Amino acid sequence: MKRAEFDEQRTDSAIRLQVRRAFAGLRAAQERIQVARAAVAQAEESLRITQNRYEAGMNNVTDLLRTETAVLESRTRYLARRFPCAKGRSRCSSPLHTCSA
Repeated sequence: MKRAEFDEQRTDSAIRLQVRRAFAGLRAAQERIQVARAAVAQAEESLRITQNRYEAGMNNVTDLLRTETAVLESRTRYLARRFPCAKGRSRCSSPLHTCSA
C-alpha cells in the first residue's frame, strides 16, 4: 500500500508542476503580447508622423516606405506572439488541465 501512495503523490506532484509551468508560460506569453502591442502602437505613431512629414515635403518616399515596413514587421511580431499564448490558453482550459496553480 505504501508504494501505491508514494506513486500517487509523485504523480500528483508532477501534474501540479506541469500545470504551474504551463501557467507561467501563459503569463510570460501574455506579457510578450503586451510588449508587442505597444511596439505596434509606437510604429503606427511613427508612421503617422512620417506621413505628415512626407505630405509636407520634409521626408522622401524611401522614409515613408521604411516606416510602413516597420509597421508591418511590428504587426507580424505581434501576431506571432499571439499564437503561442492562444495555444497555452487552450492547454490550460482543457478538462485535464487547470490554471489555478
